Amino acid sequence: MPTPQPHDARGTNPRSVGTFGRKAAIGWKRLKQKWSVFARKQSSFDEKVTLLDNRIQDLQEKGSKTAEKIEGLVGLYHDLVQRSEFEKVLFQVENHSKMSSPWENPSHEFPAYEEGKRCITQSKQDFASFSAGASIIEHLTSPTWSYYRQIRPSQFPFAKKFQKISGSPPLTILVSDLSLGTCWPFHGTSGQIAIQLSRTIRVEGVTIGHVSQSLAYDIQTAPKQFELWGLDHESQEVERNLLLEDCQPQSTFH
Repeated sequence: MPTPQPHDARGTNPRSVGTFGRKAAIGWKRLKQKWSVFARKQSSFDEKVTLLDNRIQDLQEKGSKTAEKIEGLVGLYHDLVQRSEFEKVLFQVENHSKMSSPWENPSHEFPAYEEGKRCITQSKQDFASFSAGASIIEHLTSPTWSYYRQIRPSQFPFAKKFQKISGSPPLTILVSDLSLGTCWPFHGTSGQIAIQLSRTIRVEGVTIGHVSQSLAYDIQTAPKQFELWGLDHESQEVERNLLLEDCQPQSTFH
């Protein structure tokens, strides 16, 4: 009598083998489809990255051009501001000069005006003048004399209000004609002013001018001692008497 032997039905069942093969084929096909879709998405992503890089490069170039335009506009604005500030200061100087000289033609009233004008008209070149391109270095210049005057408004008799009174700006010395009031006052008994010349020169002499003695109210305001400092960091100390003691509105030191 034959004895039955156990065996694996899946290994001998043709239906089981066919089902597994179909499932594997279907899975492989789906995997290929997903890979194809992923490859297309990856290609589209790479194209977008390339376009983004090109766009960023264009924006950087436009940004550089815009920055250059902005720098040019800022430089132009600074030039306009400096010009506007200079015109404002020059206007203040002219106002101070007009307020100090009520006569329209002082040469007809004061012979000393002609004397001062004659003294400042000299054959030597004046490099420390505005017409020659000189300018004031503000951070190396002493503050201009000023004080606060207390005033009381009429509508508030018990309220305190102060008004600032100040002298002519340092620029005055570059455009002064040595007439009364066209001077630069500073605080205290000593001060300094820095002038930047428009070109490099060899200094052969320094002329300091002051209002003529016939017009001065107090000769004690005339400079007595001064130091000259140049770009070579060498100092020259000169001590002389008051400029107006010898009745000369100018003194030249060599």
